[in-house]
Amino acid sequence: MGQRKKICVNCGAKVDYDTTICPTCGSTQFRRSEDDGTTILRFTSVQNTIEEDTQELPQVKKRKIVLGKKIKNRWKKWKIKAGKSLAKTNDKVEELQDKFQQLPETTKKLSLLLGAVVILLVVALIVAMLVLGGKGDEKAGPAASPTPSAQVTATPESLSATANPDGSAIGKVTILEDIINVRTSPDTEASILGIVELDTEHDVYEIRSDEDYTWYRIGAEQWIADSHDEWVKYTPNEEG
Repeated sequence: MGQRKKICVNCGAKVDYDTTICPTCGSTQFRRSEDDGTTILRFTSVQNTIEEDTQELPQVKKRKIVLGKKIKNRWKKWKIKAGKSLAKTNDKVEELQDKFQQLPETTKKLSLLLGAVVILLVVALIVAMLVLGGKGDEKAGPAASPTPSAQVTATPESLSATANPDGSAIGKVTILEDIINVRTSPDTEASILGIVELDTEHDVYEIRSDEDYTWYRIGAEQWIADSHDEWVKYTPNEEG
């Protein structure tokens, strides 16, 4: 292989590698024409000859190499930090173990017993929460429905009713209590219109009964309640 050459950046003249000033144009900037045997062919219009020029590595490849080095360096640093942290943790564990070994035997036994009790309490608490949660689900049932409202309990399907077809009175009630509330419907949560007093008598136009009360309608949307014939005395009409 002949002497290495380099090419002037300004005029393209090919000179010896040791030349510092281009003899053609006086420039001091050159580029290499040979690099480890990897060359490309370059045609020079001045000399009508084929000369060799160096093919440089692509920038992308260079960046990949730099990035790989950075990742490798970071991985080494992380391994060093992780090793130091693990070493510190091991040192603390060993220090605690040494302190524990230096304790009196009674203190050691009490410490172990206390730790076991704490673990058992935690386990028992978790089991209790699971059991109580399961019972709550069983009580709720697969299709739990809201409690029926008082208005629903007053429907004809849940009350046995007695009344004349023509709407005339079917009997009378005598009040046995000091006062009884008069409500807008046969329902203990219905609105209160007023009261009826002891020993007063009232015509009855309709009677409805449920499991707890017997309701007497003494007027339009006016109902009073009786509990087991203790609050009022009902007397039916002869033709009722």
